[in-house]
Amino acid sequence: MKIYKILLNVFFITGINFAATNTFAAPAKPNTATAKSAEDSAFLQYSKDLGLIQSASFTEFGVSSISIGGGTARSVIQSGLMGKPFVFRDFDIVFSINKEVTAEEARKFGLLLQQNGLGTFSAENLRPRPRFNPEISDFPTAKAYNAGYGFFVNSAQGVEYDISIFHSEKDLSLNGIMDVDRFQIQLKKGQSLSDLINNPVALRKALIDPENALYKVLENKVPAVANWGAVSSDPAMIGIRMVRTLGKFNALPLDTVTKRKVQELLDASPNASTLQIARNLLKLFDDPNWELEFRTLVEMGLFKNAYKSFAVSNYHFTFGKFPTLEAKVSRLLEGANKEDSLLFLKSLAELEPELIQKVLPNVVKRKSLKVGYYTGEFAPFHRGHESVVVTALEKGGLDLVFVIATPHATNDPKTPEFDVNEWAERKSFVKAGVQHLPNGWAWPLSDNFDTNSNPTLNSEIKELHKTISPYSALTHVFGMDSYYRVLGRNLVATDPRPRIAVTRTGVPIPSQKYYNVKVIENSVQTTWSATRIMHEVAITGTTDGLSPAVLSLIKRTPRYKENLDSLISERNHIRTVIPSIINYTKLNLVWDPRENKAGLWIETYPEYSDKHAVILKRLIAMGSAKTIVHLPESELVSPRTRKSWIAALARLNNPQIEIVSDLSSLKPFNLQIPVIHSGVINEHLKGHSFEQWYGGRGLVIFETPDQPTSSVLRTVPAIKIISTKPIGPIRCEKVHLLGA
Repeated sequence: MKIYKILLNVFFITGINFAATNTFAAPAKPNTATAKSAEDSAFLQYSKDLGLIQSASFTEFGVSSISIGGGTARSVIQSGLMGKPFVFRDFDIVFSINKEVTAEEARKFGLLLQQNGLGTFSAENLRPRPRFNPEISDFPTAKAYNAGYGFFVNSAQGVEYDISIFHSEKDLSLNGIMDVDRFQIQLKKGQSLSDLINNPVALRKALIDPENALYKVLENKVPAVANWGAVSSDPAMIGIRMVRTLGKFNALPLDTVTKRKVQELLDASPNASTLQIARNLLKLFDDPNWELEFRTLVEMGLFKNAYKSFAVSNYHFTFGKFPTLEAKVSRLLEGANKEDSLLFLKSLAELEPELIQKVLPNVVKRKSLKVGYYTGEFAPFHRGHESVVVTALEKGGLDLVFVIATPHATNDPKTPEFDVNEWAERKSFVKAGVQHLPNGWAWPLSDNFDTNSNPTLNSEIKELHKTISPYSALTHVFGMDSYYRVLGRNLVATDPRPRIAVTRTGVPIPSQKYYNVKVIENSVQTTWSATRIMHEVAITGTTDGLSPAVLSLIKRTPRYKENLDSLISERNHIRTVIPSIINYTKLNLVWDPRENKAGLWIETYPEYSDKHAVILKRLIAMGSAKTIVHLPESELVSPRTRKSWIAALARLNNPQIEIVSDLSSLKPFNLQIPVIHSGVINEHLKGHSFEQWYGGRGLVIFETPDQPTSSVLRTVPAIKIISTKPIGPIRCEKVHLLGA
């Protein structure tokens, strides 16, 4: 969303005098402005754009007119009939289609506008248009009433068209809170804005005016609330809009009655929409009377429930004259606490990444914030990743953690080389996954970068360093499964910095004595893997392993949808190649006791333990001809390991159990049923090799609690799953703090 005003000094009385910079210059006497060709005017572009919207709305919905609405309409009136500058932030367009409009119809219309050349359709901002409906007696229902749908289209000229499609004229009449906000300038089919701008009579005729509203604008009279029910439905958001409107008319401070009424509504309906407050405050800071408007909001009690420290900041600091938005935001946050400061900035990061990138370093410096970063592919960003961020914030002493999706991915779905779209997908997963964490942010803040470049993880970290490191030493945050990769790359020595490793159930802590890494126990004990999550989504359509926002994104992302479909196809294929086995008495169960823990393939064979005793007992109970433990003659099986198994099996004294070192000695092949760890078999699904390895044979999975079997395999009846329970999950070694 554009933050800075588009300021055009337009005079529509007898003509237009144009400056060379596309700004409409004000003549000394508006009534005697020198007329110039419309082709010389940037204003002609608005007329052309409105013509595109008008034509598309007729083609798509058969409507005969569209309207300029909201503050844009008011500014046109003030300019055309009063000679004031034409000032607008976004260009409001409204119309009704006389039937219930759906989100899909609105999306289709937005794409049509884009195809016709209006600009870029902002699909992510396609939203309902809730409007308080006073005809509905039930207050919650009246408050939640959806009058239509709307979205933004960003033109190549930098104009943001805010387009709202309402079901009916009655629904359209619900738009606007103050009487002076309810203007509409109607453009009928075949009529252009150019037909009205130089003709005050025609402009008045095109105006849909609520009673007394035009008079108040022309005479600069105090606006009035036209819909108190709407104010009561969302007193914080609508209170800001009301105060801004009054500020434009120099009608502040509030009168005692209005002020008390709004205070009562705020007390009765505490606001929690910190995002909307931040967005509206950013607009407010761009108003000429912004400081008076802000103080009015404090006095109304806007900050009783959200951004509480903003009220303290306002009373204890003098704002003075700050010429830029950056200076105003910085001054506000100077007196706010760190929690409110970060929440406010994160709320605006999507809207104004460049602004936030300028303000954030000062906040980090003034608040002495401790900042960390956490990297990964995040394909997708799931609850396990979220738990690392949360733990680093709760137990690691950090105030802010940036999450960086690596530009080059290795997980499926993927492209062979760096792909801008793929990276954008995974960055979107991160943004959606941390959107509810005020202190967890996605980096980079902006998606703008040179499309000809080939960004790397190091380049992204370097950019973060440039922004933050002068004010805070960046702490590297990672999960326990990544600890081994950090050690393997010798990062502790080659890139010295504070580091935090967050434990993960089933993954042991490296036993080396000292690495200057702070190890902290994960605040969440449930383990997740991206592979298993995708399998669960494919089979059930949902999962607890993803936030609702990330799950929704996955279902809308073509490559991931294809991956989900392929998993269903794979499941159906597995059902055909793995036979159901009723009688095991003629078969051998061949057990490979190695595991895949959290994506870490354990190549070496484990020594015999109580967990293996549980598995062995359950394998014996299946009644197979033999239960065979595969321990090859190689460096993967230490003498101590082999000795522990031989001793354990000897104690059982069961002739049906034996150890083999060479699988080729077991014949025939199709009578040997493999017994594989759940983590390993989950990974096998990526390779589509089931027919090669298990076709015509059975399959037994031994499952450990830290690596539940994929939902894809759980729905194959022929596969037998045994569990290590009631032994329970194998936890990390006792948590210890190193270098703390």
